[in-house]
Amino acid sequence: MLRKITTLLAAASLLALAGTASAVPCPGPDSAGHECTNEAAGCGSIAGINNNVTGAALFDDGCTTRPIGFTFTFYGNAYTSVGVASNGYLAMGGCSFPSDGTDFTNDCPVPSTIDPDNAVFGVWDDLNPGNVAGRIQDGVVGSAPNRTYVVEYNNVPFFASSATTSFQIQLNENGGSGESATVFIANAGQTDYTSGIENVGGSDGLSRWCNNGSTGSSCTTYGA
Repeated sequence: MLRKITTLLAAASLLALAGTASAVPCPGPDSAGHECTNEAAGCGSIAGINNNVTGAALFDDGCTTRPIGFTFTFYGNAYTSVGVASNGYLAMGGCSFPSDGTDFTNDCPVPSTIDPDNAVFGVWDDLNPGNVAGRIQDGVVGSAPNRTYVVEYNNVPFFASSATTSFQIQLNENGGSGESATVFIANAGQTDYTSGIENVGGSDGLSRWCNNGSTGSSCTTYGA
């Protein structure tokens, strides 16, 4: 707890320097040509996601590396695995510092050189799955070259809170071109979360919600 309090105080100082939290509906394009689309046709929950994610991702500030099942292109780089972070985001390429799932501060703005970078943020906040089976699940649906890798967070509690959140992060093969990710939030649970995308180094990205989201449902697709 002392570690978290100390880190939060440091993060608060960084946030004050970074700027005021904001929620801008689908800005863009970013420098890589990604557009942000609210409630796009076909945007929503994907059924049949039932592979339990185990290991560190189920613990507070943890991460588990999982195979995507196909090659996913993100900001021009190809990935076949991601780090599933307990704090509500996917780190491209797997669990490795600085994007290893331990960051719970959902820093704004996005993009920012403040870690973590190279990620898709679903409901990025201080979450704690509590080592409960089924809290985080993943799977691949569809057929090549239009498969989707889905990570589903099921009623995951916020740290030291009774509130819970449920959402999916969907990485779309998109005909083999990649560069398309969807965040479907069924229940945000709280408003102080961040949701968006960011490249390696934090020099480029987009966010629909930046530490000031909607408690209700939303669906956002980021694509180039």
